[in-house]
Amino acid sequence: MDGQHDKMSRNIMGKYFIVFLCILLTQFSCKQNSEKNVSGNAESSASSQDTVKYSLENLNSKLQLDPKNPNLLHSRALVYIQLKNFGEALKDIQFAIKIDSSQSKYYQVLADIYFAGKKSLLAKTALEKALQIDPQNKEANLKLAELYLLVKKHKLSIQYLDQVLQQDKFNPKAYFMKGMNFKEAGDTAKAISSFQTATEQDPSYYDAFMQLGILFSLKNNALSVQYYTTALSLHSNSEEAYYGRAMFLQEHGQAQKAIEDYKHIQSINPMNKYAHYNQGYIYLVYLEKFDVAVGYFGNAIQIDPSYTAAYFNRGLAYEMMGNKSNAKTDYQKALQTDPNYTAAKERLKGLQ
Repeated sequence: MDGQHDKMSRNIMGKYFIVFLCILLTQFSCKQNSEKNVSGNAESSASSQDTVKYSLENLNSKLQLDPKNPNLLHSRALVYIQLKNFGEALKDIQFAIKIDSSQSKYYQVLADIYFAGKKSLLAKTALEKALQIDPQNKEANLKLAELYLLVKKHKLSIQYLDQVLQQDKFNPKAYFMKGMNFKEAGDTAKAISSFQTATEQDPSYYDAFMQLGILFSLKNNALSVQYYTTALSLHSNSEEAYYGRAMFLQEHGQAQKAIEDYKHIQSINPMNKYAHYNQGYIYLVYLEKFDVAVGYFGNAIQIDPSYTAAYFNRGLAYEMMGNKSNAKTDYQKALQTDPNYTAAKERLKGLQ
């Protein structure tokens, strides 16, 4: 390829490359996803299910003898939640509250059930009742903080988190949630500080390490790689951690290492179209091995036949190889999937 084509390739790709950083954490989750809590062992999972079923049978037997025992009803509601039988859980906890409305923890369980049913207003009311009974209820404060975070009322969320930290200054979950509030409010420095504190209190806090990887990546800081690597040490099959690290490496001149991470993603999930697409991008732009790029873009298209960017970039790879016919076909395919794809229109005009 001559110098003019080389310049064109880089300019086009620089303008139209789409970064597909699939970080699930943008949908907030307060749970820690460390590998020790993620079992890939079917036997272990089956054993856990057996334990839950045994607990249910045991509680059923006890409630037959004492059907109006609110503590037993509360315990069975918790088991039903584990089994994702929220209808039965709701019946039990409502009956428990009818018998004894003075227990903060009952309203907390009620809120969990409403959360599961996406009834946030009812969940809020239940949590407020729990705190009215016991203002020191840590879990109720945390859940209200989560609710206000979800609706982007960051100051209110932080107020509830500070209430938790007054009782438990080493609570990693509260620091993590404060970090999410600061991040969404645009205060990156405070967000980083909060996430770092969460990891100091709990060195296995996978989600906090992921957030630090993301934030340091946005700052073009190489510490991003370290945080993603730590996340992988906690959750070795994390596609999002491999992806985040690969993107940073790719954008900072370490193409081969990025390719290794994308291949790890493929070994975990062969249907991850972004891993294929980004390898195609590396071979197209950084390594200028256009025939290899064509293959990876083709893989991405096989996984998702409506993948507009993959058609466009495969067309660009064909064009760089001098195969104008295939390039034209792919640009047309890109426009079929997205009629407003300006880049494809411009390339097609150049091939007329």
